[in-house]
Amino acid sequence: MLAAIFQRDEDENNFLNKALDAEVGNGLERVKYALQLSLTASAENPQRMAVSNLAHSLLKSPRFLAEHIQGIKADSHRLAALLDEGMKDGSIKQGNPLHIAELFMLLANLWMMPNLFPSSKEDAVAKVKMIEQIFAGLGYDFIEGELTQLYIGLLDELHEDV
Repeated sequence: MLAAIFQRDEDENNFLNKALDAEVGNGLERVKYALQLSLTASAENPQRMAVSNLAHSLLKSPRFLAEHIQGIKADSHRLAALLDEGMKDGSIKQGNPLHIAELFMLLANLWMMPNLFPSSKEDAVAKVKMIEQIFAGLGYDFIEGELTQLYIGLLDELHEDV
């Protein structure tokens, strides 16, 4: 989900729902599938990553921020369901799936928003790698390698357009 997860919208719900409904291997593979669906959609439509209006609205309107956070909470429950599957089938380390999902969604949907936390392309790449390290350090390596590289490729495209 990275990049596109960073912009919470109805499409993201669809990616999580598609992954919940998908016949794609074990729980870990389904989590990675959801993230890949979201990133692939962003690669096909880079405008999805243009979060400046959303971030501006978040900063100006407490109501809009509250709605955004409610959406993050709802999406966290969907992601938690996928993580729980992986924990049950042994493909993901045991833990509290909701806490893991909430942490990921907060980092992905707030910390990575460039207008909330301004950063250069290099800083954005470093943040994504830090998110990867945080979750790998906790034993949850669902963000790694190919997904990180896909996000970095999206950043390259975005910075070409600026």
